[in-house]
Order: sequence, then C-alpha cells, then structure tokens
Amino acid sequence: MVAYGRSPHNSLWGRLSGADQHSVDQALQRMELDTLAERPLADLSGGQRQRAWLAMILAQDADIVLLDEPTTYLDISHQVE
Repeated sequence: MVAYGRSPHNSLWGRLSGADQHSVDQALQRMELDTLAERPLADLSGGQRQRAWLAMILAQDADIVLLDEPTTYLDISHQVE
C-alpha cells in the first residue's frame, strides 16, 4: 500500500525505480512498519493501518501535506512521535 504513494512519480508502466523503492523503504522505517510491510492491510490493527496511511503520504515526498486528525487510532506513544 505504501508504494501507492509513489504513483505520481512512476514510469508509464507503473514500475517503481530504485529511488522510488528507497522512498517507500524509508517511509516504512520512519513509521516503524518495516517488519509488517508484507502483511495484508486487513491483518493490521487500527493504529498500524493509520501509520501505513501516513507512510504512504511520507513516500510521496510532497512539499505540503494537510491532514485531518492524523493521530486517530494511534496509541499514545505513537501520537507523541
């Protein structure tokens, strides 16, 4: 799912470049999801899903991001981070 954040940067055939994969990997690490990367979204808890959505946004490398209640479903320790 996080790789969908790179869609605006993909080639015509939708393949991820090495730089795209690096952005995805970094976003997964920043959200502490690298060990869960291959799990189906339905198997993740609400907080893990929220962090996956945030990782997708981070992978976009957007200059500006507007979020409405981005810490919903996150436990206290992740809300603080």
